[in-house]
Amino acid sequence: MKNTTPLKLIGALWIILGPIEVLQALISTVKSDTDYYIQFGVFALTGMLSVISGVGLLFLKQWALQTLRVLSWLTFAYYAGSGALITGLSLTKLPELSLSKITVLLFVGLMVIATGIPFLLMALYLGSNRTKTAVRPYKNTINTEQSAAGYPPQSVGSPEQ
Repeated sequence: MKNTTPLKLIGALWIILGPIEVLQALISTVKSDTDYYIQFGVFALTGMLSVISGVGLLFLKQWALQTLRVLSWLTFAYYAGSGALITGLSLTKLPELSLSKITVLLFVGLMVIATGIPFLLMALYLGSNRTKTAVRPYKNTINTEQSAAGYPPQSVGSPEQ
């Protein structure tokens, strides 16, 4: 039996992170109502998806593994992109800002990038060969066996004629 404790821990973490993600969208302070509703919709959708997939990963479902792998990559890209944007914008303001303000902005940008590193590690772990053998594979719902006599009909176009 494979050790599935890390997978179940990741599933539980995503169950906890889903509502936090929705809460993060609820308390957002974007200025435009349109931006707020779009942001809330995206965060609520991914939050619900993460809770559902987290429960699925607790039961070691293949679809949950793939869904959380994609969500982990997207979350890493979100944090890494936001941190890179903060860092890049602070570097463009070098002549205008004092050294202490630039230092704070660079620190904040790098910490936002660092926040995404656990999601990168999760995505890499969920894509590893160890996890693919630990989850239950997809069930083949199509019956490919010929259970009925005469299927396919032997009289029509059959080489046995």
